Amino acid sequence: MIGCHIHILDVRPLFKELRLGAPDNARALPQQSVNMFSNIVDIETFIENQTIGEPILKRIDIDFSDRSRVMRELRSMGITGASLFPGLDGVCEAVAQESFDQ
Repeated sequence: MIGCHIHILDVRPLFKELRLGAPDNARALPQQSVNMFSNIVDIETFIENQTIGEPILKRIDIDFSDRSRVMRELRSMGITGASLFPGLDGVCEAVAQESFDQ
C-alpha cells in the first residue's frame, strides 16, 4: 500500500469475540463457550476500566464448605460433569460426583 504507514506503536487495545465454528471441539456447545482474541495482557483491569455502571465482570469465590450444596444446585439445573464434558471423562466425573459428593 503506497502512502500507508503502520507503526507498532499505533496498536490500540483489542478485546474481541471471535465467531469460530467448533466442529472438532465437542465441549464448545455444551459449555456455551465464547472464543475471544486480545492483545491485552491484563484483560480484567482493561474491562474494569471500560465499565460504566454495573460491572460486566465479576469474581465469585465459593467456600469449600459450600461445595456440596453448590454441586447439588448445579445438578438440579442439569449442569454436571457429563453435560459439560461429553465423553468418558465427563461421565466418570458425573458418576463420581453423584456417588461421593453427598
